[in-house]
Amino acid sequence: MKELQLKYGCNPNQKPSRIYMEDGSELPIKVLNGRPGYINFLDAFNGWQLVSELKKATGLPAATSFKHVSPAGAAVGLPLSEVERKIYWVDDMDVEFTPLANAYIRARGADRMSSFGDFISLSDVCDKETALVIKREVSDGVIAPGYTDEALEILKAKKNGNYNVIEIDPDYVPAPIEHKEVFGITFEQGRNELVIDEHFFDNVVTENKEIPEAAKRDLAIAMITLKYTQSNSVCYVKGGQAIGIGAGQQSRIHCTRLAGSKADNWWLRQHEKVLNLPFVDKIGRPDRDNTIDVYIGDECMDVLADGAWQQFFTEKPEEFTREERRAWLDGMTGVEAVQKIRETDDAIPIAFTTTSTEHTLESYRLSVLKYLEKPVRQKDINDLLHLVKLQRDSAPRLAIRQNGETQKIPLAELFYLEQKGHHVMLSRKDGSVLQLYGKLSDLLPQLEGQPFFCPHKSYCVNLAFVRGINEEYQSYELADGKKVPISRSNRAKAKRAWEDFLFARTRGAR
Repeated sequence: MKELQLKYGCNPNQKPSRIYMEDGSELPIKVLNGRPGYINFLDAFNGWQLVSELKKATGLPAATSFKHVSPAGAAVGLPLSEVERKIYWVDDMDVEFTPLANAYIRARGADRMSSFGDFISLSDVCDKETALVIKREVSDGVIAPGYTDEALEILKAKKNGNYNVIEIDPDYVPAPIEHKEVFGITFEQGRNELVIDEHFFDNVVTENKEIPEAAKRDLAIAMITLKYTQSNSVCYVKGGQAIGIGAGQQSRIHCTRLAGSKADNWWLRQHEKVLNLPFVDKIGRPDRDNTIDVYIGDECMDVLADGAWQQFFTEKPEEFTREERRAWLDGMTGVEAVQKIRETDDAIPIAFTTTSTEHTLESYRLSVLKYLEKPVRQKDINDLLHLVKLQRDSAPRLAIRQNGETQKIPLAELFYLEQKGHHVMLSRKDGSVLQLYGKLSDLLPQLEGQPFFCPHKSYCVNLAFVRGINEEYQSYELADGKKVPISRSNRAKAKRAWEDFLFARTRGAR
């Protein structure tokens, strides 16, 4: 297909409208369903570039939510916390989310108001789990390098069969020179080929040259996201997802305020008052989002006044006062911060700096590496860095042989190991899965003495990532939502192994 006729241009009065290749070659896309418009394709092509670069920069599946030719959200496929499941309205879905599904949930969820009616871009082949998430949201369409049969069937049924589904050739490389026509005048420029990868942040201009890998990842996400906004844009990123984007404002001050207020709202949604709002059953997710946005703002009486709250809630909620909101934004203690980090990462080295020793016991229960009293001396910092290096160098690793080379994977990065046919699948906490030819039993000797337990002949689980065990002791629930089966003969042992691990961690032994 060398050209595609569109319904109309940016506005209904702008006709005719089409997309085509200037050199007469084939378009690098196929429309599998629907009839995308002019703005749809602008969102799709910009979004595809964004997620492609995120995937290259991080190695993780990526997704973005585009609205009016600017990203409303962007994220990579890291596991969701329980709180994130709730604030993104997916805690009711009985689905084992894939990394790609996690990426889109995060990309859309951080700013659900702006993402309403979005165009979605996915870095990887759209799977059934991601399609099920897309199915329940108000959206104009999706672009991806491919779709599974199940995913395509789900998406084609959306919008009474009119949902826009675009497949793009992942190997397509555009011409190095871009052209754009404005007012009958042609503009020409070289494409923005700025490469943002692991070397982009090599030139650290601060005195402290050490940037944690997670921080580099978030910086890359922010820079790539901003690359596909208008100028004068600001992006706040945390935990692998954009939590506040202020795009293309005339004033940099307003741009910063907009991005900051969105980041604030993302955090305010995690307050227990918001999490426990007693919504009436009939109210849908978009209306819940709108209601929450009002509830956490200064106009909260619009939904709390008598005669108004009954439309949204089964009972009148307490006001979320300005003072409470400020305290929540400012008042997270170090212990609370570490508790949140430990929900998803049990191994990252953490140190406290404080003027008080009152939280010493709590800190060591959370496996804090060191407790530094202020004023902190340079020697204290040097000692801490030495401890971190020793911890990193001595961290137990799993040695595997693949493609003639030996690779050593830190055990703290492994969620679980699973035997599938003649292969062992190594699931890592970054969402990636490493496939290895061989038997699980051959790897188990390397896990002896480590916090791993085999609840089933086909699974071996890192107990550090177990978040619960069901009442009948039939499965472990991991931090990423995965349920690992427990065989009947191992139920008592599985319960005891997890309890022993928790006890040891509380004592600081783990």
